[in-house]
Amino acid sequence: MLKRKSKWTIWKYALGSFNDEKTERYDDIICLIRTVILLTYVVTNVVICAGVIRHWDKGETVTTDTVYVKK
Repeated sequence: MLKRKSKWTIWKYALGSFNDEKTERYDDIICLIRTVILLTYVVTNVVICAGVIRHWDKGETVTTDTVYVKK
């Protein structure tokens, strides 16, 4: 099992953290910000997919649109 520090280092590199002297002290903060951004993308995607699944195959919306086109 990997240690917590080792997992954090792998996660930082997976999100694009670099090991250079110029930004080394900001790596943890940048990783947290990128993690929050990633989580918001995932939550947004889940909400969109849930909305699509919820409204899947409702005949009402197709019929209503067709009626407006015929008029």
